[in-house]
Amino acid sequence: MALFTVRQVTCGDAFTAALTTTGKVYAFGDNTYGQLGDSTQFQRTQPVKAGSQNMDQDTIAVIASGSRHTLAAGNFGAVYAWGDSKFLFRLLTKYRYIWSNR
Repeated sequence: MALFTVRQVTCGDAFTAALTTTGKVYAFGDNTYGQLGDSTQFQRTQPVKAGSQNMDQDTIAVIASGSRHTLAAGNFGAVYAWGDSKFLFRLLTKYRYIWSNR
Protein backbone atom coordinates (compact mmCIF):
# COMPACT_ATOMS: atom_id res chain seq x y z
CA MET A 1 0.00 0.00 0.00
CA ALA A 2 1.30 3.44 -0.93
CA LEU A 3 1.66 6.10 1.73
CA PHE A 4 0.08 9.53 1.31
CA THR A 5 0.44 12.82 3.11
CA VAL A 6 -3.08 13.80 4.09
CA ARG A 7 -4.30 17.41 4.18
CA GLN A 8 -7.98 16.83 5.08
CA VAL A 9 -10.20 13.98 6.32
CA THR A 10 -14.00 13.72 6.16
CA CYS A 11 -16.31 10.95 7.36
CA GLY A 12 -19.75 9.67 6.44
CA ASP A 13 -21.87 7.08 8.22
CA ALA A 14 -19.44 4.20 7.72
CA PHE A 15 -16.71 5.50 5.40
CA THR A 16 -13.80 7.91 5.42
CA ALA A 17 -12.41 10.11 2.65
CA ALA A 18 -9.01 11.80 2.66
CA LEU A 19 -7.58 14.58 0.52
CA THR A 20 -3.85 14.36 -0.10
CA THR A 21 -1.39 17.23 -0.33
CA THR A 22 -1.19 16.49 -4.07
CA GLY A 23 -4.92 17.19 -4.49
CA LYS A 24 -6.13 13.60 -4.93
CA VAL A 25 -8.94 11.90 -2.97
CA TYR A 26 -8.78 8.43 -1.43
CA ALA A 27 -11.53 6.65 0.52
CA PHE A 28 -12.25 3.44 2.42
CA GLY A 29 -15.09 1.78 4.33
CA ASP A 30 -18.69 1.08 3.36
CA ASN A 31 -19.43 1.53 -0.34
CA THR A 32 -23.06 0.41 -0.60
CA TYR A 33 -24.04 3.64 -2.35
CA GLY A 34 -20.80 4.23 -4.27
CA GLN A 35 -19.66 6.77 -1.68
CA LEU A 36 -16.01 5.77 -2.10
CA GLY A 37 -16.04 7.02 -5.68
CA ASP A 38 -14.23 4.04 -7.21
CA SER A 39 -17.13 3.07 -9.54
CA THR A 40 -17.91 -0.06 -7.51
CA GLN A 41 -20.08 -0.95 -4.54
CA PHE A 42 -17.47 -3.11 -2.81
CA GLN A 43 -16.53 -2.36 0.78
CA ARG A 44 -12.85 -1.40 1.05
CA THR A 45 -10.56 -1.84 4.03
CA GLN A 46 -7.66 -0.10 2.24
CA PRO A 47 -7.87 3.38 0.66
CA VAL A 48 -8.85 3.49 -3.03
CA LYS A 49 -8.55 6.47 -5.37
CA ALA A 50 -11.84 8.28 -5.85
CA GLY A 51 -13.09 10.17 -8.85
CA SER A 52 -13.38 10.21 -12.59
CA GLN A 53 -11.11 11.08 -15.50
CA ASN A 54 -12.27 14.70 -15.23
CA MET A 55 -11.22 14.74 -11.60
CA ASP A 56 -7.83 13.21 -12.42
CA GLN A 57 -7.08 16.29 -14.53
CA ASP A 58 -7.95 18.66 -11.67
CA THR A 59 -6.32 19.37 -8.33
CA ILE A 60 -8.86 19.04 -5.54
CA ALA A 61 -8.85 21.87 -3.01
CA VAL A 62 -11.41 20.70 -0.44
CA ILE A 63 -13.70 17.72 0.27
CA ALA A 64 -16.86 17.18 2.31
CA SER A 65 -18.91 14.09 3.11
CA GLY A 66 -22.51 13.49 4.03
CA SER A 67 -24.02 10.27 5.32
CA ARG A 68 -23.71 8.43 1.99
CA HIS A 69 -21.96 10.81 -0.42
CA THR A 70 -18.82 12.87 -0.94
CA LEU A 71 -18.23 16.22 -2.65
CA ALA A 72 -14.95 17.60 -3.91
CA ALA A 73 -14.19 21.11 -5.16
CA GLY A 74 -11.41 21.54 -7.68
CA ASN A 75 -9.04 24.46 -7.97
CA PHE A 76 -10.75 25.62 -11.17
CA GLY A 77 -14.28 25.80 -9.72
CA ALA A 78 -15.61 22.37 -10.67
CA VAL A 79 -17.65 20.46 -8.08
CA TYR A 80 -17.49 16.66 -8.18
CA ALA A 81 -19.92 14.33 -6.40
CA TRP A 82 -20.33 10.62 -5.88
CA GLY A 83 -22.42 8.33 -3.73
CA ASP A 84 -26.14 8.40 -2.99
CA SER A 85 -27.56 11.10 -5.25
CA LYS A 86 -30.94 11.23 -3.48
CA PHE A 87 -29.74 14.10 -1.31
CA LEU A 88 -27.32 15.62 -3.81
CA PHE A 89 -29.71 16.53 -6.60
CA ARG A 90 -31.03 19.78 -5.11
CA LEU A 91 -27.54 20.99 -4.20
CA LEU A 92 -25.92 20.10 -7.50
CA THR A 93 -28.55 21.68 -9.68
CA LYS A 94 -27.25 25.01 -8.36
CA TYR A 95 -23.62 24.23 -9.22
CA ARG A 96 -21.60 22.73 -12.05
CA TYR A 97 -22.40 19.01 -11.89
CA ILE A 98 -19.53 16.91 -13.21
CA TRP A 99 -19.94 13.28 -12.23
CA SER A 100 -21.80 10.92 -9.93
CA ASN A 101 -21.35 7.24 -9.38
CA ARG A 102 -25.14 6.66 -9.30
